[in-house]
Formats: sequence, C-alpha cells, structure tokens
Amino acid sequence: GYGSGNDPEGSGAPNHGESANDNSVERKAAASSTAASLAAGGSDALAGNGWDSDDNAADFVVQSNGRNPQSSTSAPEPSTADGSGTASIALTEVKAAETFTLDITFRPSPDFTISALRIVLPSGMLWSGDAADVQTDAQLQADISVTADTIVLDQLTFAGEEAVISIAALTAPSATGNYTFVLLTFGDAQFLPIQNPPALFVRGGPMPIAEARANDANGVPLLLGEVVTVNGVVTVADQFGAPGYLQDHTGGIAVYDFNFTEAVEIGDEVTITGTITQFNGLTEIENVTIDATPSVGNALVPVVVSITDLLDDGRNGMEEYECRLVRVNGVTVNTQAWTVTGSGVNYTLSDGTKEIDVRIDNDVPFAGQPAPGGSFDIVGVISQYQRNSPYIGGYQLMPRLGSDIIASGPRILTTPAHQRPTETEAVTITWTVSPEAAAHARYGLTDAYELGTASGSGAPAVEQQVRIADLSPATIYKVQPFSVAGSDTSFAQPMWVSTRSATSSGVINAYFSRDADNDIDGAAQADDDVRLGNTLMDRIDAAQHSIDLCLYSLSGS
Repeated sequence: GYGSGNDPEGSGAPNHGESANDNSVERKAAASSTAASLAAGGSDALAGNGWDSDDNAADFVVQSNGRNPQSSTSAPEPSTADGSGTASIALTEVKAAETFTLDITFRPSPDFTISALRIVLPSGMLWSGDAADVQTDAQLQADISVTADTIVLDQLTFAGEEAVISIAALTAPSATGNYTFVLLTFGDAQFLPIQNPPALFVRGGPMPIAEARANDANGVPLLLGEVVTVNGVVTVADQFGAPGYLQDHTGGIAVYDFNFTEAVEIGDEVTITGTITQFNGLTEIENVTIDATPSVGNALVPVVVSITDLLDDGRNGMEEYECRLVRVNGVTVNTQAWTVTGSGVNYTLSDGTKEIDVRIDNDVPFAGQPAPGGSFDIVGVISQYQRNSPYIGGYQLMPRLGSDIIASGPRILTTPAHQRPTETEAVTITWTVSPEAAAHARYGLTDAYELGTASGSGAPAVEQQVRIADLSPATIYKVQPFSVAGSDTSFAQPMWVSTRSATSSGVINAYFSRDADNDIDGAAQADDDVRLGNTLMDRIDAAQHSIDLCLYSLSGS
C-alpha cells in the first residue's frame, strides 16, 4: 500500500508523485538503502530488493533516478564477482554471554573468481579481535587480518566447492535477537555483500517492556518484526481468549499466543521470547516461547488514572498506559447490563467531563450481568483499536473479572424488572442482590425523581421487591431501584415503568404468520397462521383511542 492506500502493511509507502513523472517506488535491499544507493552504480544496485520489515513506509523508497523495472526475467543480482557466493552456519542459537566457536561454510560462485572476503561481526558481538582465532579448513588458503569488527581474508585460493571459516572465542550479546554476519566479496571492482548472509539467534536476557514496545511518532513499534525477550507479571491470561497481557515496572504489552494464554495465570511472573507485531495500533508479541516462570501469585496493583490521562496518551508515539493495568475511579456507564454479542461490545464510561470506551469481551465472567447504576470504580487493561496511521488513540479499557467492577454496597445480581402491571395505581419492581439488603426505589415523572422514595416491606433479603403505590393510571414513571446494606448503597440503572390503564383488559394478543409452539409459554397462547396485515387493519378499525403494538417482523405479510 502506498500514498493514501487504506490498508497498507504498517504505514503506507511514499507516493512516487501526484502527476506524471519518471519516478517509481522501489523496495529496499537493506534498511539503510536510499534511492541513490539502489540506482545504477550505487552500493545496493546489485544487492537485490529483499528488505521486508512488515512496514511499507520503511521498506520502500521513491526512486527518482529513473524507472528500472526488475522481475524474474532480469539478470540475477549481483551479476559480477563482487558480492557473489553463498554462506551458511550450522549453529542456529546460543544463549546470552555464551562463548562459542562459529563455523561459516562459504560456497564461492562457480561463475566468478574472488580474490578477497570480508566478514563483518554483528554489533554487540564480543570477540578477541585476534587473527589467530580465525582458521580455515584445507579447502581454503588465505592471508588473514583483522580491522576493528571486520575479518579480512586476502589472496584467496579455493581447493573445492566450499570451505569452512572458523571464528573462535566469540561471546554472544546480552540482548535477544537475530545477529547477522555480513560477508562481502571482491572480484572485479568493489566489496559488495553477498545475498542472504547467515544469522545467529541469541536468546538473551529480558529488556524493559517499555523499550520493547517503543514507537515512532506515528505509533509504529521501532522493533516491529524483531525478536525480543521480556520479563513481567501476567495481568490477563485467557480471560479474553487472546491476547493476554504482561507488564513490568516500565510498561505493558499484549501477548497474542493461545499457547501462552492457556499456560499462565494472572499473577505469574514469566520470561518470554517472541516477535514484535502490531494489530490495529495494539503492540503485541507473537510466536511466543516461555523461557522461565520465576514466581507465581504476585499481587497486581493497578495504576490509578483519570479518563483525561488515558485520552491524552500517545503524544509523539509515547504510549504510557497502553497494555497496562489501570484503575479509573468515580465513573458511570451508559448501560443497564453488560450485554455482550459477538466478540464483545463497547460501552461509554464517563466521569462527568470526559468519556472513554469500556469494552466487555464475550469471554469475561460478568458478561450479561447488571451494570452499576451509580458511580463506581473500574479496573482493566488498556487495549487499542486504531485502524489507520498515526496509530494514536482508539484506547479501550477492558475489565477482566467481576471484581474489576468496584461498586460500594451489595452487588446487584439481576437487572431490576418491572412486573406485569396488574394495578392501575401501583407498579412492582423486583431484583436480587448479594449479600442481603433492604430494597428501595426512587421515582418521579422526570429525572429528578421528584415524587419520592418507596421501600420494600420486611427484613433485608436477597430477593428484592418494592411496590410503588398512589400512582396515576396509564402513566409512565422514571424509577431507580437501589439496595442498602448497613451504610453501603448500590444503585441500579434507571428504568421507565408504566401503570395499567383503568379501562384496559390487560390482555396481550400474540399473532404469528406461521405455526407457533404454544408449549413454550402456556400462560400466553398465540394465534398462528394469521395474515398479519389484515389483523392489524382490523385492530385499527376497532380501536377507540390507541393501539400498543410490538412487531418482530411484518415483512411479506
């Protein structure tokens, strides 16, 4: 994807121009490639075009030195002895600070003759710098010298199709990653790197999570596609299915690996190794291995933040709270119950001045339960869903457990329900709580609940019931039930209720255009095989004042 493309890998590659020109967009040969180095005569001109960091913006350049289409019909690169040959290593992995000997098998191209070879050691790789620690087998004769981090082999003579170059006394770096040994050959005019140089994986010690997930100004991880090792405490295991979440004292990160989420518990301290990726702005680690579990059962103390703190996160790509466990106090939510469909549902948390999304995942144990009706505190990890660059914003608070919803007073277990109206001057509201509490409800014709408060009869109980009397027939009232246990009070979400009409029969008629199974509800029998359009017109013709109607579907009737 380039320019304003709507779904690039990472960020969009640069556009070659808005009007006709002789430019093109060219994939890099290496991270440092430029338009000049890729052009004819440049240092990367014959180095291929294989750089891929999974970010289009970092993988392509605008080639302003004329178009030069290349395909499978083009000559292989390089087309000279410079940069020719292949190399491999049998050793694939070492541990941090481990001292080892590396055998590099070099295969010269049969089409060319090279006179010199350079081996550039990876940055961070420790070595004696002594030419005596470099040996070749009987298939290669060379003059060996060392300049800084480069081993130089001159006056090459090959006796076979391949030769082994052994480098002793190497010490692995401390940081996890793939470390590439760059080989450059000289034959015609200059030293050029061979294609696909060998790399050694070092399983190192953990780096701070904040360093592993550091972003550029557009919110793209600086280590995107790199392998890292981090250590932290699990804040989310399989509560969301995946991803899980991990944090240390510097920050948090998501772990998208089902084997990981199924193997750990909240509070486990783990050391893991995996690849940095990004999904809709959320920085994740994938393809994870658990290297160690130093401890379990660690206490987690969420960072107390405000909604403003969360909304202001991400400036210049610095996301302090993404993937961390936080607590926001004194909020309300725009729902009566944590109803969840699909993979999850977003609701709105408000502190009276600012708002942020709270996402209820379909796997959390409190999905479908009542939401607090008054002010409450909430704990959760900060996730992100931001589809387009810059990947700043789109933050969501995701509670994990029922205990993450912190409301004072007894816990309301079922959403308060308005019982079927049987009285013209009263309504009855029922719900359940834990532990036992006294039932109350405030009510009125407006949001001010100006008509007062009604209380349930009897001692505190789990089953709550309040009858609100002395009302007017066929009138709609605003009601907010609440329960009191000692000095603690829990408010349910407000609800609208109605008294029964003085002249209503109270009969509810149910009609279906096809067969109905009346065994499902023996108290409310339905008429089936009804032409709904005709029935509706008959009811309208017979009405004296109004009709209350609820339609599931009238299509095609």
